[in-house]
Amino acid sequence: MEVFINLKNLFLSVWDKGILGIDIGQILIGLGIFLIFLIFRGLISKLIIKKLELISKRTTNKLDDTFVKAMVGPARFLPIVLGFFFASYYMTFAEDTRSFVDTINRTLITILLFWIIHQIIEPISYILSGLDKILTRELMGWIIKSLKILIFILGAAAVLELWGIKIGPIIAGLGLFGVAVALGAQDLFKNLISGILVLVEKRFKIGDNAIIQSLCWPTSLWPLVQTGLKIKFVDINPQTLNVNVEEIIKNVDNRTKVILIINVLGLSTNMNYLRKFCQKKKIILIEDNCESLGAKYDKTYLGKFGDFSTFSFFYSHQITSGEGGMITCKNKEDYEILKSLRSHGWSRDSKVAKKYPRLDPRYIFINSGFNLRPTDIQAAIGLSQFKKLEKFKKIRSSNREKIIKSLINHPRWKNQFKFIDIPKQVSPSYMVFPILLNKKFKNVKEKFINKVESLGLETRPIISGSFTSQPASKLFKLNLTNQKFKGAEEVQKLGFVIGLHTNKITKRKLKFITKTLYLIDRL
Repeated sequence: MEVFINLKNLFLSVWDKGILGIDIGQILIGLGIFLIFLIFRGLISKLIIKKLELISKRTTNKLDDTFVKAMVGPARFLPIVLGFFFASYYMTFAEDTRSFVDTINRTLITILLFWIIHQIIEPISYILSGLDKILTRELMGWIIKSLKILIFILGAAAVLELWGIKIGPIIAGLGLFGVAVALGAQDLFKNLISGILVLVEKRFKIGDNAIIQSLCWPTSLWPLVQTGLKIKFVDINPQTLNVNVEEIIKNVDNRTKVILIINVLGLSTNMNYLRKFCQKKKIILIEDNCESLGAKYDKTYLGKFGDFSTFSFFYSHQITSGEGGMITCKNKEDYEILKSLRSHGWSRDSKVAKKYPRLDPRYIFINSGFNLRPTDIQAAIGLSQFKKLEKFKKIRSSNREKIIKSLINHPRWKNQFKFIDIPKQVSPSYMVFPILLNKKFKNVKEKFINKVESLGLETRPIISGSFTSQPASKLFKLNLTNQKFKGAEEVQKLGFVIGLHTNKITKRKLKFITKTLYLIDRL
């Protein structure tokens, strides 16, 4: 009797431990899942592909015949990829084994993608067959073969990169393309893999776009570029410095995934309408409030409209902690991700720690990350200044009104200067005082700015002007349409800002500002 008990216990032990820590039951179910997809593969071959072949034969053109024939191989391979993916994700692997299995899944998907691209060349070659009148049939044949070989090499390189094999040094060692090409190939393949992984992990797809106004700061723009999103710039209204919602909406299409709205210099556009529109279209709305801390739209603080909102505590902004900033979000999951990103990809979540019992719970890294944490001193300074924010707003607003009144009431007032229109729904939070020169002074602006600066009145441009005119924009070919942004360009040519301090402006200072600005009449 004891022998049978021992045999039973041994059987159960083997059943539970199984292979690679996976119990036999999970393995059998996983194999069952894979078998179902193999059966589906057979159905694709016998029913779907044959049906498509019959339909294509009935048509007069050969393009559909070529396409169906080209896609037979990838179509039969697809169920294998899906079967292995679903089977592997059903089974509970150890952490190290899971990483290995994930690499296999990525490899299979990469092979499938490159196989499809390779096979699509045939139908494309049929479409381009008319070019043989221009290039000769032999040259066209060579181009098609070269493209196929190139796709094969890129696919192989991509697979090698997935398994940690650096292709750049291999190319350099073999001397296939020379030293220059080999060095460049390393970044090429890294970017290629990044693009593939974006697709596999269901993040933004290639061709998806983000909308941002042309009057922007680079740190608002570059994260969108680095994400791989195509940038669509929209113009601003020079009377408000902010973009009109209508301008954004008419640029939205079915590939728009993100709208990043910059609330410029303490002001705002119609955030209520924009929020409702983004919710309806399932578009991520990001608010850049780095210049607008404390401002409101329709009695609601800016930062409460977007899915994410950013703020800056740079020394010249509404409040300061010396440097640094803040980001807010709507849900806890995003909050945990952001905390991880700001601190080395580090997680302190107890739930995460339970998933990795073999790791020290104090040092678990779940993401890529940076070191963006403020110091305790910065935090203390920032928190103390938050209490003074409303006071600072009132003083700055009062100083602005006094400067405007002084300029307008001056004996030489002839509309030399234009001031920003404040929408009724906006409760502004000023940090500087923007001024636009009358258009007749556009040719003397530089001379004017140099003069007032030499007398001790500091100025700054209004953000970047039209960012599409910046060298970086041209370097990265962001404005592919060569679109003109008249509003942003007008602000760039005619606009500047002067400071608004948190102390009440004195009569002496007011007189100095007014006298200095009216030097414009002497140029």
